[in-house]
Amino acid sequence: MIEYEEPGDQTSMKEAIKVFVCSHNHVPYGASHDIYENNYIQNIKPFITALYRYPRVPALLHYSGPVYEYLLQEHGEFFMLLEELVNRKQVEILGGGYYEPMFPLLSLTDRIGQIEKLTTFIRQHFGKRPRGCWIPRSMWEEDFPAFLNTCGMDYTILDEENFKAAGVSEGELYYPYLTEDQGKVVWVYPVASVLSSQFEPKNFRGQVSRILTKGAFLEIKKGTPQEFKTLVFRPELRAQALPSEQDRELFYAQLFAELSEEHQGIECTLPNRLQRLEQGFRKVYFPSTHARKRLLQSKGANYLYGKIVYLHTLVNQLRGDKSRKKSAREELWKAQGCDSFFSDAVNHGQWGVKRQVYRSLLEAEKITRDRGVFLPSVVRMDFDFDGRDEYLLQGTDLNCYIHHRGASVIELDYISRLKNYVEFFSEGEQEGGALFKDVLFSPELTLFHYKAQGRECKGNIRWCGEEWYENIEIDRVHQSVGLVSPLTIDDTYPYGEIRVYKKFELKKNALCVQYRLKNTALSPKRFNFTTQIHLSFLGCGLNRFPVEVLRNGNKTPVLGHMEHLKDVEEVLIHDYKNDTFITLGGPPSFDLWLIPHCQDEQGEDTYYYVSFLPLQQLILAPEEEKEFSFFLKFSNQST
Repeated sequence: MIEYEEPGDQTSMKEAIKVFVCSHNHVPYGASHDIYENNYIQNIKPFITALYRYPRVPALLHYSGPVYEYLLQEHGEFFMLLEELVNRKQVEILGGGYYEPMFPLLSLTDRIGQIEKLTTFIRQHFGKRPRGCWIPRSMWEEDFPAFLNTCGMDYTILDEENFKAAGVSEGELYYPYLTEDQGKVVWVYPVASVLSSQFEPKNFRGQVSRILTKGAFLEIKKGTPQEFKTLVFRPELRAQALPSEQDRELFYAQLFAELSEEHQGIECTLPNRLQRLEQGFRKVYFPSTHARKRLLQSKGANYLYGKIVYLHTLVNQLRGDKSRKKSAREELWKAQGCDSFFSDAVNHGQWGVKRQVYRSLLEAEKITRDRGVFLPSVVRMDFDFDGRDEYLLQGTDLNCYIHHRGASVIELDYISRLKNYVEFFSEGEQEGGALFKDVLFSPELTLFHYKAQGRECKGNIRWCGEEWYENIEIDRVHQSVGLVSPLTIDDTYPYGEIRVYKKFELKKNALCVQYRLKNTALSPKRFNFTTQIHLSFLGCGLNRFPVEVLRNGNKTPVLGHMEHLKDVEEVLIHDYKNDTFITLGGPPSFDLWLIPHCQDEQGEDTYYYVSFLPLQQLILAPEEEKEFSFFLKFSNQST
């Protein structure tokens, strides 16, 4: 034991320093086999291999459900090694949500269901029920203690920043704390994230001693339970900066060798051992980390959240068939991972994550549909919680979600392929994230200037996609919805006198958008019209660009770069990844701006999405109207 002196009164006391060595590992559901394997080689294997050689070093482990599944399927011998570490009581397993969920955004039943699914897996394979819960990204809500207690969890760990946000001072930071909700209590231990990412293994104990002796200590009176300074230490935060598996294994070996040596006052232990001791406690209430701010930062994340809430309602309405309800709920859980709401997965090349999110959601929706009973419909509901209803044209083959802003399509699902063609994220106000966003602009504007400047493009241009359209028609029999743009009588607003009427109609395997443009000005108006159709092809390789154009009855392949195509009759798109054929057509012929968007994925270029902008050159006299339409047709066979 180390004696510390409290500054000011020189009162000495004895205090034990408890360190939990913790390793967390997660790969999002839907990531590729290569990503899982690389994670195993670079992160999991070096830690466990080194730990196995030092039986005096206990460790706290948390792996998400998809990681456990991969280890069990691909590395059974390694999984047996984990079982041995648990059996010899060197390792304590942390529970948590099976798919590393965004807990603050989930209903209580989904929170509990995710935790119970991982708990069941751990009990089946390790023979013990976990008593601690991992909180992804330390995203906390004030009601968490009650639901954690309901799930049988005694403790959790949170980042040191959560403690600081709760008003815990630097000197009082590294202690176990109690927190409570509705009379339900859980222990919370602090993660020393700064130390974890910056320490050097050969002098670890000295570094721990320095950070733990910075602040003042309260004197514990004789006869009261002992207080233990405690911190959770995550060495992988430092090891991740090392380039190779061998470097990381050596790094862990050096650390564990030092921790194996007896050292007065600093002890590596586990939460289940510490909680058996009679000890003092401190109480704190952690504020919310405001995870919902993410929904304000990303329209894509907000739409995904709305979809999850909608499907949660559909799943709960299932009656009679418990097996169907369970299957639908588990598909829904797969889409609730944190990575689904953040762009990290896409930025790191994990295209399969975004694809799998919507595959799971659409599979859940298919399960909720009664075979032979389902009827196409028009659903009016506030899917994105902005106070205004959106419209869902729900068909047998297609789902189309229409938003008032821009009268645009924010989700287009091809049910048979479980594919959403608007599945990429739109960060803030960036381009993308919707179909049929209309633009009126001067004929002098070129494709080059449009691509270079985007929404910053100056001059005579009207971005109708940012305007709030009004509903004028709902036809549930023919599955159609009509909307009209606002009329702006303002000389400074380009083409504000042009009213845009749009009618969306869902047919068996096609979405038709009928346009009617009317000039309400007292003078003629000459302008170009286009509508932005951004189709997602996440993860499709550049070795074959999936587009051909039909001219004079002949198909012509299109190269995978930006270009202006003239006199196009139809655009033929082959989504190789989903074996789907899409046809874009409408007027007898039209010009087309085509803009591919691609991103490097571990050295291999892949498509993110492709922008199709069909053009109409218009001259409208006062009160004159012009009608035309575009359609997207989906098929499993080439036309």
